[in-house]
Amino acid sequence: MSYKIIVDSACDLRSDYLKDHPNIAFSVIPFVINVDGVDFVDDDNIDYKKMLEAMDKGKTSNSSCPSPLSYEEASTATYNFIVTISSKLSGSYQSATTQKVNNDKHVFVIDSKGTAGTEELIVDELVKLIEAKLPYEEIKTKIIAFRDKLSLHFTLTKYDNLVKKGRINRILAKIVSLARIKTLCKADDGDIAQDKTFLTFNQTIKYIVSQIQKKEDRTNKCVISYCGDDSIAKSLETLLKEQKLFEKIVLRQTKGLCSFYALEKSLIVVY
Repeated sequence: MSYKIIVDSACDLRSDYLKDHPNIAFSVIPFVINVDGVDFVDDDNIDYKKMLEAMDKGKTSNSSCPSPLSYEEASTATYNFIVTISSKLSGSYQSATTQKVNNDKHVFVIDSKGTAGTEELIVDELVKLIEAKLPYEEIKTKIIAFRDKLSLHFTLTKYDNLVKKGRINRILAKIVSLARIKTLCKADDGDIAQDKTFLTFNQTIKYIVSQIQKKEDRTNKCVISYCGDDSIAKSLETLLKEQKLFEKIVLRQTKGLCSFYALEKSLIVVY
C-alpha cells in the first residue's frame, strides 16, 4: 500500500517539500506561462524575476494549466491525493478530474478553493492524516472538512492580469489604481471577493491580524506568500508573532503562476 500527494504549481512548493516524509511520495505538476511565445515552466528552476521582466516588456502573456495526462502519469501510488488551485480560477481541477480511470489506483481530487498557502496547508493536513494511518475514506472526509475552514486574504499593487483574465472587476481595479488605495480581497467559496479598502499597507495588515484573532478554528500554521518585496510580509509576520497567534509562520516567495497573477509587491495570507 502506497500513498502520494500531487499538487499543481499554484502551491508555490518545491518538489522536495516532503523530503522528511519518505513514506509519502510527492509531485508538483507545473503550469506553463507563455510570454510572447517563450514558455516559462513553473517548476523548481523557474526564474520568476526573468518572467516578470519579460511580461513588462512583452505584448502577450497567458498561462496553461496541467493536462489530464500529466495528472494521470503522476498518480502512481495505491492512494493518490491531488490538490489544485480553485476550480473557479483555473482549469487545473477539471484536468485532474478528467484523467482516465485506473481501477488499480484510488485517486481523490481536492479543489482547494484557494491558491498558494491554501494548497500547502491541505498538503500538511493530508500528511498528518496519512501518517495517522486513517482509512482512505475517512481521510477524504476529514480533508474536505479541513479545507472548508481555511481562510485566504490577499492584497495587490497591480491588477493587470487578474483583469485581463476576467478574475476581477475591471472598474474596481481602475478605481483602486487611480485612487492609490489598498484593496484587501478574500477567497469566497473559491472565488474572489472584495473585503475592505485602506490607504496604507500598514492598515491592511493590521486588519488581517484582527480577522485572524476573531477566527476560533484557525490552523496552527500561517502561510504568507509574497512576490519580490518581502517587507510587507515581514511586517505582518512580526505582528502575528507578537500576538502569538500561530505555532508556525512561513514566508514563501511566489513561484511562476502566483507571480504571474499577483505581480510585484503582492501579499497572500492563508490560515
